[in-house]
Amino acid sequence: MTPPTTLARPPQTAQPPAAPARVSRSEAELLTLTRAILSPGPRYLPSLRQQPKRVTRVFSIGPTAMGLLQQTLARGVTLELLRRGGWQTRRTLVNGVVERGNLWQRHPTLPPLQFGRPSFELLAWLRSEDVGAARTLSHDTTPSLADDLLHYFAAAHILHAGGDLHQPAFARSPLCQLAYPDALASEQPLPQLDLRALVHGEGAIIVEALQPELAARWVAMEQAKPEIGQIERMTRIGQAQTHVLTSWFRAIDTESPPRRDLAGFLADAARELLARGPERQCPDHTWWISGLDLRAPLSARQAAFVGAAAFLRALGTLGVWLDEAGLVPHFDEDYEAAQLLLSSWKYLHRAPEPPAPPPARATNQAQLPAAILDRAKLLATQLQSLHSLGPPADVTEPP
Repeated sequence: MTPPTTLARPPQTAQPPAAPARVSRSEAELLTLTRAILSPGPRYLPSLRQQPKRVTRVFSIGPTAMGLLQQTLARGVTLELLRRGGWQTRRTLVNGVVERGNLWQRHPTLPPLQFGRPSFELLAWLRSEDVGAARTLSHDTTPSLADDLLHYFAAAHILHAGGDLHQPAFARSPLCQLAYPDALASEQPLPQLDLRALVHGEGAIIVEALQPELAARWVAMEQAKPEIGQIERMTRIGQAQTHVLTSWFRAIDTESPPRRDLAGFLADAARELLARGPERQCPDHTWWISGLDLRAPLSARQAAFVGAAAFLRALGTLGVWLDEAGLVPHFDEDYEAAQLLLSSWKYLHRAPEPPAPPPARATNQAQLPAAILDRAKLLATQLQSLHSLGPPADVTEPP
């Protein structure tokens, strides 16, 4: 991953130019689609909604095109990790020691990313299917971390094209679960995955690079909740968020020392959502459920309120971790990790910006605590206690 510092010396004698690689039209389309998925920034890919379907899902590729595909994946995925956050200067734990710098400074050598059959099946599926009405995508072999990362990159393009992620291949992707629990939420609970592969080795390096993007995803999830009108939809999203974060917190604490710094994207999302400054007001508890159609039984509404508070409730775990970090003595082997947490998340225990005057329409905002964690706890409590309002007049609780 280390950027080159010198250029190779040109040959002393002129060499004939290499013949350009020749691939079939279908192989060229696959390569073009791969490059588009690994390009910076979200953009609409019309080929993902191609109708009628041009080819069957059975697809083969020659050795020349396969070599080009492997080269495209190896270079494109690395560049995307750097673009999406690896370029930022951060402090993280590396083998139990705090290291500062961008991704390639903290990790001079990156374990090779091995792309397997699931990556090829994904790309062939994207080329041959309309993602708005696609056939099932499921893998017979266990995807590697590299395969999982490619599914994560593809997920954003599928959603941008108007498709959905309700496919076994995405539901069983650890990175997709971590970033898109709202898009994966359905009547069936998410599969229980072991996320420990993402908290050590190359998995931890990937999550370190994606911290800014994961934070933006969770901010977008919360900001979309006021637009949700269906009680059932809010409940399912909250259950999916709780499911994923519970698994993530459990995986983080399996490491020694725990990689709690890998939950930094949640702290960053909390600062974006709950910090009150001169230019914006912190929302009150009804903001999360302002779009809900409350013509439902009391139990259904209460489940939706609990779902709406899933993110706020999870922030309590970050508060517990901060309290535990403050009790670690300097001679403890986890002292450096604890100090990293205390210094990186100190804004959660204090007001990051001076408070703004409360608007006249929402005087109860003036009583919100200044600290982000205290504010999240109060908002979650208020949300989950809204059942005290009682059922609407035209809806009665079933016996």
